[in-house]
Amino acid sequence: WLQGIADSSPPFLLDKCLRRAGRVYVSEKHIAVDLDPAPLDVVLQMAGYFAPLEAVPWLGGRSIAFTLRSAH
Repeated sequence: WLQGIADSSPPFLLDKCLRRAGRVYVSEKHIAVDLDPAPLDVVLQMAGYFAPLEAVPWLGGRSIAFTLRSAH
């Protein structure tokens, strides 16, 4: 459903969107995910994939927030 991405192969999507270094910080009420940049992050941002999530049961009632490190 994302224009220009729908016909992409799984290896392409893994390399350009998902596979990356990062850190996860977990506390009793919150999870923070600090990610290194990837080539197609702008597409993921436009699609809302990095939006914070309110507390949800499947995360033990924790909220989650994503931060993208700068490319420098």
